[in-house]
Amino acid sequence: PGGFELDVHIADVSFFVKPGTPLFDEALRRGNSYYLAGSVIPMLPEILSNEFCSLKPKTERLAFTARMRFDQKGKMTGYELFRSVIYIDKRYTYKEAHKALGKKKNPLADAMELAEVLIAHRDQQGRIDLNIAEQKAIYNKEGKFLGLESQERLQSHRLVEECMLSANQAVANYALKYHLPILHRNHESMPIDKLERLNRYLEKYVARLKIMGTDQKEIARILGHESLDPVREVFQFLLLRSFMQANYMPESKGHWGLAFSEYAHFTSPIRRFAD
Repeated sequence: PGGFELDVHIADVSFFVKPGTPLFDEALRRGNSYYLAGSVIPMLPEILSNEFCSLKPKTERLAFTARMRFDQKGKMTGYELFRSVIYIDKRYTYKEAHKALGKKKNPLADAMELAEVLIAHRDQQGRIDLNIAEQKAIYNKEGKFLGLESQERLQSHRLVEECMLSANQAVANYALKYHLPILHRNHESMPIDKLERLNRYLEKYVARLKIMGTDQKEIARILGHESLDPVREVFQFLLLRSFMQANYMPESKGHWGLAFSEYAHFTSPIRRFAD
């Protein structure tokens, strides 16, 4: 009745990768895992990324847990961060989780209820939600490129996104509260000069719409307008190209696109050194 409690468990890579070791230095040199069309150049050796740090079912794994509390409207009211050992009962693919969410009785129902509450809360705060389908390269058995395929954005994708955004927000807040030196993930406001190009497009294709400023809620108003539907996909790409690039900095400047006053990357330590 008082709201929700959410635990997000992230593999504790820092237990295995210690500063001053060749493993640490090489991960720092690479910075990230690099995802190519048909393969990946990992930041960490596969014995870590695919084995000891991988959350495999029916195993215990070392983790870092963000335990968060939310009121019924989706506002975060508190959190704890601690090292943990977790037992993974079951591993879902996104498609399996999406299928499970369609059933009356499923273990993910409460989590999806929270995700929907968080989506509504963040949209109300002014989050800019671009619903752009991800493109995946398709190859045959010989490795020949066959084309691109649009990946549907499933309910399970949204569920995980909202959980990860929450954990990243909690960690950024913790770092600021206790003056911990971390890299913040910042995204600054869209430059005012980009509005002219967007409005020229709208004038040509959706005459009744005009963006009046770079405030997130104004952008969200345009995206929510039904008259945008015939050109929505193209407009979203133009809008995305008009945004400032997000960056990592020791200072916290907030995340304009997400409408967060603080934000950091914490949830992918296997593939991002900053995390």
